[in-house]
Amino acid sequence: MLQIDVRDIDGSTRHLALSGSLDQAAVEAGQASFRSAVAGVDVDVVVDMTAVPFVAAAGLQMIIAATWSLASRERRLVLFGCRPDVADLIEIVVPGSVLSVFEGQEEAMSFLARSSAATPAACIPEVRADMPVPATIAAAPAGLAPSVDSEPAQRAVA
Repeated sequence: MLQIDVRDIDGSTRHLALSGSLDQAAVEAGQASFRSAVAGVDVDVVVDMTAVPFVAAAGLQMIIAATWSLASRERRLVLFGCRPDVADLIEIVVPGSVLSVFEGQEEAMSFLARSSAATPAACIPEVRADMPVPATIAAAPAGLAPSVDSEPAQRAVA
């Protein structure tokens, strides 16, 4: 079960501490809470991933959707404390220009303090926060996502 602890830091940053696996069932159960923690906030968001042992496509989709939502308001979402296998997955699947991952909270906070809020918004396609994003598109690197209207590839059987 996904648990989310929300606290505001210094009036300019919201801290979300996630615990539990971000698998399909946990995301379905916890997505509304996660969305409400970032919806309408006018601050940057740091997400503590130290207690998240596993992230599935649904978990990445939830995080990317929140990133897009915040970027549309010129705010950022960054992750820190990812386990090595989770960090590797994010690095492979999500371009660093869309989602920044740091080792610790201090590094994440330092990045937010010194970087421009306009940076992530320039890398994100025009998307409304309420638009569903298919997992195959959310998980694909920028420019490599299949067209929503394209037919699935046919597999030849010998």
